[in-house]
Amino acid sequence: MDRLEEGIHLIKALWAEGPQSYRGQYYRLDEADCLPKPAGKLPLVIGGTGELRTLKLVAEHADEWSSVNLTPDLFADKSAVLAKHCAVAGRDPANVRKSMMLFGFVGPDDATVEGLLRRFYGDAAATTAALHARSAERRMFAGTTQQLLDYLGALARLGMHEVQLQHLAFEDDSPPEYLTAEIAPKVK
Repeated sequence: MDRLEEGIHLIKALWAEGPQSYRGQYYRLDEADCLPKPAGKLPLVIGGTGELRTLKLVAEHADEWSSVNLTPDLFADKSAVLAKHCAVAGRDPANVRKSMMLFGFVGPDDATVEGLLRRFYGDAAATTAALHARSAERRMFAGTTQQLLDYLGALARLGMHEVQLQHLAFEDDSPPEYLTAEIAPKVK
């Protein structure tokens, strides 16, 4: 985490105009000039949910906070921690964009979702409830179109700006086609 914090300062220095010098515990620059400079302001994205250091760094430096597989309740809890760090840093937490990668299994009906779960876990003998429990343990989403829309709506009401849904049936083109045709138009 110390290297990350120092790296953030280093990156900001290199993106600034002109040659930069930097002296830290881990990194040093002597009149280095990163060329070409970014065209415009590049957003600094920091990912993670650690309450002591990561969210503090997000509050102090990030344009965007990225997370993985947070339920709405957990997202609300982590957002409250971020807000406290923002208050200490003198920053409005509304100025930090929030995004998340959500791993999941979604389909138009329960049978499709169950099929995706069985294929992923490779367990033909498991009950549907056991498959859903395995996903819930990892905070991965498993549900129908409407359930996903409700889940995304809950996250949006809590301040989530973007969710990238990662399907897990890599050998099959139907999940991304389904997400593109059925989910994306409904959440714009």
